[in-house]
Amino acid sequence: MGKRLARYSRASKLVRDRLVVEVDDEVWKESLTGLRGQILRKLEMAIGEGIVGDIQFQIMPPRFAAQKQAGPTLFDEAESIEDAGMRRIYRQARRRETA
Repeated sequence: MGKRLARYSRASKLVRDRLVVEVDDEVWKESLTGLRGQILRKLEMAIGEGIVGDIQFQIMPPRFAAQKQAGPTLFDEAESIEDAGMRRIYRQARRRETA
């Protein structure tokens, strides 16, 4: 949906066809609930039909500072996806495909 919304929300998980989106507070939750239809259409255009059928907004727990990873890491193609929520959804879908 854009960089501005990404600062205040993030896709948390995909449960069957329901995308759980965590938001900073109740105001964002209500605002995005009103935009649910538009968000679903944009998701469908971006990732295809039938993957996300509904969106649930919930207030996210407080954020903690990122922790450093120890040791070298392998390249993950998902890292090329700019949006963190979409990157998480891609990884979940990839895990389901290889299971």
